[in-house]
Amino acid sequence: DLTGGKCELISDDTKAIFSPRLSPDQCRIVYLESGIFGPHMQCFRMLMYDWYTKATSTVVDIVHRQNQDNFTGIYSSLLPGFCWSADSQRVLFDSPQQSRQDLLSVDTLTGSVTSLTAGHPPGSWTLLTVDRDLLVASFSNPSSPPTVKVGFLPTLTKDT
Repeated sequence: DLTGGKCELISDDTKAIFSPRLSPDQCRIVYLESGIFGPHMQCFRMLMYDWYTKATSTVVDIVHRQNQDNFTGIYSSLLPGFCWSADSQRVLFDSPQQSRQDLLSVDTLTGSVTSLTAGHPPGSWTLLTVDRDLLVASFSNPSSPPTVKVGFLPTLTKDT
């Protein structure tokens, strides 16, 4: 209630918070968190606040060492303004992964991270927006100028 001055703190006030984004079903808010001291562009944690249960959970934790799927962590502090899948289950964003900038999908129910650009030519992908599972992204690499690409988010299957 902004008029009455009663605002509820939903994040840790001892951490830096970036890019809160409300899900399309308006039930959850996902955001990125990092320590307030330390290097710029450090690895971020992705948290989710459930509007109805008032509980906050870690979706993707800070990665200290690359895992077996080659996921190195979240190194982007800016989620696109529209980053949720239409079913309010996945969050989409871009982040540096080794020497590439990949498009990533996070299942907020399981915490699994999937690269949407694995197997594509190496380069820099930037997610511009998502609208009803239609992704708009830009791509470039040293041998090609920036281009805009569109495509639909793959359906969620049991093994992803």
